[in-house]
Amino acid sequence: VVTLLEGAQLIANDGKFLGKITWNDVASDSIFNSAGRYGSDVSAESIWNDVSQYGSDVSSYSPFNSVASTPPRIIKGDKVVGYLTLNDGKAKAISPVVLLQFLNDSSDKMYRKRLLPLLK
Repeated sequence: VVTLLEGAQLIANDGKFLGKITWNDVASDSIFNSAGRYGSDVSAESIWNDVSQYGSDVSSYSPFNSVASTPPRIIKGDKVVGYLTLNDGKAKAISPVVLLQFLNDSSDKMYRKRLLPLLK
């Protein structure tokens, strides 16, 4: 699943671009670039910012809201291939935990901080 998502875009339900799923963690549009706009835990446009509308566990736009009906779309090419969400009742749901587990061995503490509570 993880490699199939390489290069896919995350688009919020309000149309906001939230970055690309790419393992190139220095790419400016990567959701895994912790110093970038879409990978930082302080950016308003990042799913990793747990107080933003795109990363909060209570926002309907966030992949971390387990009851969100409007989580970010995962778009590859021109096709919606899934939704990044903890809501396993959502059709085509892909858990952000899958992405986070990929980074489990990362030395980047920001991602570990987000991963650990989700695995409990």
